[in-house]
Order: sequence, then structure tokens, then C-alpha cells
Amino acid sequence: MSDDDFFIVINKVDGKIKGHALRHGKINKDIVTKIFSKDRKESSETEDGPNGRHLDSEKKDARSPFPESFQDVERAFSHAMLMYRKSVVDTIKFAPFFASIMLRNNAKAIAISRGTRREDLSTEEIHVYSLPGHALGKVKRHTDRAEAIVEGAGHLPTISTIGIISSYDAILSDLLRVIFKQKPETIFTSDREVKFSDLLVLSSLASVRDSIISDEIESVIRNSHHEQFLWMEKKFGIKLREGLDVWPDFIELCERRNLLTHTGGVVSEQYLKNCARYGRKSKHQVGVKLKVDVDHFASAIDIVSEVGHKLIHTLWRKFSPDERMQADGFLNETGMDLIREHPWRRLKTAGSTREVPLVGKALWAGRRIHSAASGGVHAFPRYNKSGQTTPTQPVRH
Repeated sequence: MSDDDFFIVINKVDGKIKGHALRHGKINKDIVTKIFSKDRKESSETEDGPNGRHLDSEKKDARSPFPESFQDVERAFSHAMLMYRKSVVDTIKFAPFFASIMLRNNAKAIAISRGTRREDLSTEEIHVYSLPGHALGKVKRHTDRAEAIVEGAGHLPTISTIGIISSYDAILSDLLRVIFKQKPETIFTSDREVKFSDLLVLSSLASVRDSIISDEIESVIRNSHHEQFLWMEKKFGIKLREGLDVWPDFIELCERRNLLTHTGGVVSEQYLKNCARYGRKSKHQVGVKLKVDVDHFASAIDIVSEVGHKLIHTLWRKFSPDERMQADGFLNETGMDLIREHPWRRLKTAGSTREVPLVGKALWAGRRIHSAASGGVHAFPRYNKSGQTTPTQPVRH
């Protein structure tokens, strides 16, 4: 067994999977038994707690709602981006289709349940039903509801674009909280003042500390995203935008989100001014309504992912240099891809299947190649015209 091997332990109760756990390193029967023993005990306490109280709910309420480490922030951000990339994008793509199906099926159901088929008017492909006048109200309500569903599906890219920036803001808030708690000297300077009235309201020094941290974070988050970076660069003494080529696109995305939130997407002078100021000149005119589709939202995921991951890992390495190995591990997981055999290209040996971490420029290039594939399976179709990859084939222009 290799030192890199790990185990997945699956917990089943009454034939149903209740949970699973990952285990690295040494494993034996005793370890396997103990992994879920705590869960079983808590489950028992939940059901048989004194006075019928739901102990498990109380324990959850007592936990901090905020991440407590850089690992927690990175994990939460990666999960959020994966959710947007894998779930939300597919929902946006298929929602109009399913909404249309719902519209057709519901209309058919009403026709069959409330009406009578007119055989004299119907054909094999077209069915005509006669309904009484009092059913008209139900049909209209159904039509209005179905049209609202179809229209709502069309708004999903806009809603999701607003949501992904909100997710970034929440992660930034969590990241700053971790920094302030692990390195209190970054916020608790000698010139900071605390009102005596605040001390009377708060019950402990810990409460005072948490209140100061929350107020500081709130003041930062209220600023524009450009001002947030300026504040962090000055506060933490580090250049965060240097070499960040995606920065103009990020600013445009944030400004577009502001338009979608406050003007319904109608271009304003402020939008054009801010985009041009940070290197992203817009071709749109004032008064034009910007449209957001699934392709634009997919691009937004890439932009936010790049800015968020780079920000988290830059500050993680600055404030917790002893956790460099853990940070590298998380970064590798973020950009992991799998080399495996495909029908159009065989591997050299059976052992050639492996995982390769895509980081930095490799990750940047991989994402853009994937987004440019236009739904095909090949990154470079010109080398796969015959169904087999021919890497030595000369390129003809």
C-alpha cells in the first residue's frame, strides 16, 4: 500500500447510506468503528435527550457561523464556485426548456380533466378540447403562472450574476475575520478608541473584540471592490493587483452587478467611467440595457474564481507561512485534472492514468481552452478530423 493511498468509509444504517468519511494513513477495524461512533451517540442523544429537547439542534446553534481558519475559507469558496459552475449553470441552461414542458403538460392536463375532446376537429397530431365557460378562469390562471415561470427562467442569469458577487463579498468578509482573529495586531492598534458606552453594553472583552472586528469588516465591505483592494494593500502591506490581469474584467463584472441591482441593467455614466478608469472601456452607451446570458455568467464564474482563489492564497501565505504545505494542497485540488484514456487517443501504458495539478498559467489556459471548445469534446478539433488524435499532423493554413 502506498503512503498516498486513502480510504473512504461509508456509514449505512438500515441499508441506507447516512454518511461517509475520508481517512489517510493507518487504518484498522478499531479506527473504522470509532469514526462514526460519535455520530451514533449524538443521534441517540437527539432522540432521547432530557425533557424532549433536540440536543443536536442546540449544538448546531452554539457553533460559530463563521469560518475559523484559512482552510475553512478556501473550502467554503471552492464549494460555492463548484456549486455555481456545476449546478447553477446547468439550471440556467435547462430551466427554460423544463418551464416550456411544464406549460404544455399542464395545459393538456386541464384540457383532459375539464373538457371534452372534439373528434370532429381533432387530428392525429392536433387535439381539440371543448371546455365550459366557468373553466376559463382556471385556464387563464394556469397560463399566467406558466408564462411567469418561463419568464422567470430567463432572469436566472441576471439573478445568478448578482448572487456570485454576493458570495464573493461573503467570502471576503470571512477571510478578513480569520486574519483579524489570528493576527489581532492588524486591527487592534494603539490609537484605536473604544467607547465607554459600548463597554457597558458588551459582556466581555471577547465580545468587545468581536464587535470591533465586525464593525471594521462591515466598513470595508461597504466600499467599492476597488476600494476594498486599496484598503487591503495599505493595511496588510502587500501588492494584490500586481500581475492580476483579470482585474479590469472583475471591475466590469462588479459594476455590471451594480447596474443589475439598482437600474435593472441600464447603463449609467458611472458604469462607463469606472470601467474606463480601471482599463475596461465599454462599447455600450448610456441608457442601453445590458443583457446577461448563460455564457456571460459562465465567464463571471471564471473571473470571480480567479480573483477569489488568488486573494485567499496570497493572504493565507502571508499571515500563516507555516501552513504553506496545506495551502499548496488546497491549490492543487482546485486545479486538479485527470489524464485518462479516450477513444480518440490511447495512453502509452496502463500506468499512465494519473492526476495532474493545474495551477497558475496552466489552470488559466485550461479553463480558457475548455470555455472555447463550443460544446465539443476536443480542445483542438483540427487534430481529430478522422476520429483519432494525430499530434504530428502538420497544420495547414
